[in-house]
Amino acid sequence: MTNTALKWFIKIWYSDNIERRRKELSNTSVPYPFTTYAIYETDKPLADKDLHAIIDDLKPDLRASKDREFYIMDKEDAFVLLSHIAKINWLEDRLHLIDVTDEQKKEEKEFETIENEVKQRLSSFKFSKCNIKIWEEITFFKDDNIVVTVIGDDKVKYKNKTYSLSALAKELLWINYMPRWPEFFKYKWVILTELREKVHWTNDKITLRTKTVKKQSHNSWKKRSPFKFSMVWIKPWDRIYFVKDESLVITVHNDNQVMYNWKPWALSPLARVLLKRNSTPQGQEFFTFNWKKLTQLRDEIEEGNNN
Repeated sequence: MTNTALKWFIKIWYSDNIERRRKELSNTSVPYPFTTYAIYETDKPLADKDLHAIIDDLKPDLRASKDREFYIMDKEDAFVLLSHIAKINWLEDRLHLIDVTDEQKKEEKEFETIENEVKQRLSSFKFSKCNIKIWEEITFFKDDNIVVTVIGDDKVKYKNKTYSLSALAKELLWINYMPRWPEFFKYKWVILTELREKVHWTNDKITLRTKTVKKQSHNSWKKRSPFKFSMVWIKPWDRIYFVKDESLVITVHNDNQVMYNWKPWALSPLARVLLKRNSTPQGQEFFTFNWKKLTQLRDEIEEGNNN
């Protein structure tokens, strides 16, 4: 199964009702619905676990996350793998490619247009444009133990060898094509593509989209209207982080909800679950954006508007 907005990933899973499950996955947490690329009929349920084990044994780095059914591979490569398995078992007649619909073609064309616009904005990416200096370190998005040293505005060093990040991403991901490298590396827990989009480059200085002003008093906070992400210039699909564990990445879903583990949450209930509390805390106090708590961002922006 594929999704136009998840270009680098495919989903391999089992279901006894494919269309029902496809519609469940195609909720408002993703901009485009999932589409079925191929079907392999099996005699037993949960046969996908066996296929996952085969892929994990052959190339463990292909799985996006150990508890997810997403893999970083082309849908064509996945189909070839399935066809080999079907051939070994004399079950080639059970493997079927699904025809692409006109709606899918339209979605792919729309996404290609968006992606080209993003590529144009990022075409001149340099580390200096994100205020990343020579000798600073970035990490691989799948493994924080893979630490890479910046040695030039577009070059890094890994294991005493000089790379462009595209070449290094290709090597670490075990893929044949050249990926868009900023998507696969992080600087201080932020993916480089996100970092590039979140900052303004002005006269050798990064200015985050906030203002440095005084905090409001606690009494003033009580009188304020309910928190909205738009108040602090956070948009849907931006990412925020849990203060006690920055490996937990939460995606903004709309102006007052986020997506976590494929489920929509308001901030306060999510904070209560993550903190394992019985009472409901002030949710904004426990999440950060661009290294600042949401409460701090709101205080700064509202105080700046009052001045």
